[in-house]
Amino acid sequence: MHDSGDTSLANLPEPRSVEEVAAIALAMEREAERRYSAFARELRAFGSPVVAALLEELGGEHRARAGRLEAEATTGERRENASRDLARFLPEALSENGAAACDLLGLTPYGVFAFAVRLTQQTFRLYSYLAAAADNRVSDYAERLAGEELARAASLRVRRRQAYHTGPRQPESGAYPAASLVESRADLLAAALAIEGRLAQRLARAGAKEAGFSSACQATRERAEALHLASERAGGPAGPMAEELARFSQSAQATALADQNRDSPTRHLLADCERAFTFYDAVARTPVDEAVLLQAQELSRTAVERIRQVRETANAPNETGRVEDNGAIT
Repeated sequence: MHDSGDTSLANLPEPRSVEEVAAIALAMEREAERRYSAFARELRAFGSPVVAALLEELGGEHRARAGRLEAEATTGERRENASRDLARFLPEALSENGAAACDLLGLTPYGVFAFAVRLTQQTFRLYSYLAAAADNRVSDYAERLAGEELARAASLRVRRRQAYHTGPRQPESGAYPAASLVESRADLLAAALAIEGRLAQRLARAGAKEAGFSSACQATRERAEALHLASERAGGPAGPMAEELARFSQSAQATALADQNRDSPTRHLLADCERAFTFYDAVARTPVDEAVLLQAQELSRTAVERIRQVRETANAPNETGRVEDNGAIT
C-alpha cells in the first residue's frame, strides 16, 4: 500500500456511497486522534509538556472532525467494512512505521507541524483518488473532503513556518549532533562512535524482548569497536562537537529508560536508525575534505543495511505494532 512516504492508491476499491467515504474519513480521524494522544502522553514522559499540549490540540481538531463525520457515516454494514479495512486506506504517516518518525523528532513545535503537514498532504491525496474513482454524488463528497484537507494543509504550513522562525527545529533532548559541527574526520569518528554505541545498546535491549535483532546488533557492536580504535588514533573532537556529544550522551540515558518501559521498542528503534542515516548522509553531502566524505559514505551504507534489518523485524508477523492501554506506542 505505501511506498517511500506516499500513499499508493492503485489497489483501493472504488467507493460506492457517500456513507462509505464518510466511514473511511471517520476511521482515519479517530486513528489520527489516537496517534496524537499517544504521542502527547509519551512526550510528557520525556519532560516536554509544551509540545505535548500542542499535540493534544491537534488531536482535538481531529476529534472535532470525527464528531462531524459521525452524522454522515451511518452505523450500517459499510461503516463496519470500512473500519475493518482501515489499514488499506491509512496514510503512511498513520502506519506503524510512519508514526515512528514522530518519535523524538516531535519534541519541537516545528517537528510536530512538519508531521501534521505530511499527514494532511497524504490524506488529501487519498480523498482526491476516491473522488476520481467515484461517480456523481460520491465524487462531490470526496472532493469536498479533499478541499478541506487542502485548506488545512495551507494553515498548518503557516504554523510550521512560524515555528521555524521562532523556535528550535531540533529537539533539545534526544537530538543527534548537527552535521554542520563536523569539521574533521576526528569529529565524525567521535560522533559516529557515540551514535553506534547508543544504537548497539538499544539493539541489545530490544533483542532481549523481541527476536530478530542479533545480526544488526552484532554488526553495530563491531562497528562501534572499530570506531573506538579509529577515534583514538584520530584524536578527540573539537570543542563544539565535544559539547554536542556530551548532551547526546545525557539524552541517551532518557532513551534507555524509555526502552525499558516499552514492551515492543522496535518502532522507536527504527526511527533512531533512520536518524543515524540522516546524520551520516548530511555529513556526506557537505564534506569538509575527502577523508570525511569517504568515512561518511561508508557509515551511510552500513546505516542503510541496518535500517533494512530492523524494518524486516518490525514487519515480521509477530509484530503487532499495537498501542497498549496506557498509551505507550509499541
